[in-house]
Amino acid sequence: MKNKFNQVKSLLEERKFFYTPTPIKNEGITRGYQEGQAYRLLKENGFYYMKPVIRMMSGNVNKYYDKQDRPIIANGVYIFVILCNEEYTVFCMKPERRCGHISISKGKDIYYAGEIFFNLGKIEYWNNASGHYCPLAEINRSNIHPELRSILPINLFKKFTTGN
Repeated sequence: MKNKFNQVKSLLEERKFFYTPTPIKNEGITRGYQEGQAYRLLKENGFYYMKPVIRMMSGNVNKYYDKQDRPIIANGVYIFVILCNEEYTVFCMKPERRCGHISISKGKDIYYAGEIFFNLGKIEYWNNASGHYCPLAEINRSNIHPELRSILPINLFKKFTTGN
């Protein structure tokens, strides 16, 4: 019986790494956020870059489109969001006084959110720190598309808990 229990437990642990996203709702107040410059996170030759984007309507859906500006090397702290309607892209923004995760998502459901810490184009670590969305650390694989796993490496993830 104990062996069967261990097998089931092992299968459940493995399942965490399958891509079975569940939308995360905004748990905060959506009014009062500021617009800020959003970026699409790019990785090329082992270095990370930020490509400026602009949000526009596409039919009845808000979408981000690349601006003509050149990508800049990622450096410092950025907040990030993976939107439900653009699950193959990590969108980032510099955290400013009133710019937060909902400044990127406009209060819509997301698959994951947190912070990324860069040092001259390299990720030092990333986490699940988001007061509005509060994503669980344990779903960082099941809610992040496999194509993004090389962009957000699991070995550089640090679980955020209140008081960190």
